[in-house]
Amino acid sequence: MKRIYFNGLTEIRAIAALFVLFHHIELYKFRDGLPSLYDTRLNHFISHLGENGVTIFFVLSGFLITYLLLTEKGLKQAINIKSFYLRRILRIWPLYYLIVLLSFTVIPLLANNITAFQNETHYYNKVLQLQESPYATLILFLLFLPNFALVLKPAVAGAAQSWSVGVEEQFYIVWPHVINRINSKVILIICFVLICLLPQWTKAVSFISPNLGTKVNFVIEIIPIHIMAIGGIGAFCLYYYKEALGKLLKSTPLFVLNTLLFISFLFVDIEFSAREFFFGCVIIAEILFVIQTHFQLNLRQKQLEKIGEISYGVYMYHPLMMYICFSIWNTVVPIQNGLLYNVCIYTSIVFSTLVISKCSFKFFESKFIAVKNNKFSVIESGK
Repeated sequence: MKRIYFNGLTEIRAIAALFVLFHHIELYKFRDGLPSLYDTRLNHFISHLGENGVTIFFVLSGFLITYLLLTEKGLKQAINIKSFYLRRILRIWPLYYLIVLLSFTVIPLLANNITAFQNETHYYNKVLQLQESPYATLILFLLFLPNFALVLKPAVAGAAQSWSVGVEEQFYIVWPHVINRINSKVILIICFVLICLLPQWTKAVSFISPNLGTKVNFVIEIIPIHIMAIGGIGAFCLYYYKEALGKLLKSTPLFVLNTLLFISFLFVDIEFSAREFFFGCVIIAEILFVIQTHFQLNLRQKQLEKIGEISYGVYMYHPLMMYICFSIWNTVVPIQNGLLYNVCIYTSIVFSTLVISKCSFKFFESKFIAVKNNKFSVIESGK
């Protein structure tokens, strides 16, 4: 069985997960009226860091899934759609539904019975809102529509972050069929580009019919598969034009320039209509550079790799650990704007999230991954 592994992707996952974690800690402090980076000149950086981290996840996911699908089709002449969906189910669903279970049962139980959890007003208010009308929200989560739940219903404490997991699953409903059915490279890349430009098409629709344009834009914002399509274009270029692309990717000046552009998107507050599209292009270019082997600064770091291996867990568990840690430290530490408080908050949240994510991966997720790899993998990915 052919194995595909891109050095550097695991480290990128780690960075994206840490972006989201860092953003949510500062956002939590800001919402609770505590001093945070939202109150400094780093406001733009921190307020968009979670969104930027999710964008990285989306582009990376689109890249890897597309490359694996193109490889499978190249080897087998067709994609085994059933096996593809079973692989995604075994990797994504167990942890997703565990988080849903914890968020709808354990978190409300803690909040209703422990005073410290009631003092965390933002999360506790979300728990109270959920208890007023839990069933419609639960149905949306059970149907793997957490992105719709986040827009249509109050956010669920501990599970709101799963909206992006729902987006990826909805992307998977469409993507393998597009690649499987289209045999022309030209038509395939045109389809990819058209999907990438969905927000621009929305503007054209809005010009013709403002009401319809508003509805279409609403759907695109909830299901931003166009971001993952950018990663798909990167995979397409690498798969079909590896040698020609490799010549560009050997350029150190281009790598440095793209990296500076990436950093600029993180820190500089410049908004324009196609910003999301261009940022996605910068991300996929950075991914293509990073997976090359000829750069000395190519993002190979053992600790980041270890975090990247459990990044799904880091992304899914950290809100739960935030609620627990903030509840404890806000009760124990009387002054909540000092160095000691922030050291306690960051150390406890990061450490507990990494520990529970590692245990989850080793004793829970890996069982399903083993079934996925042994029974349904056509193209193996990873080490």
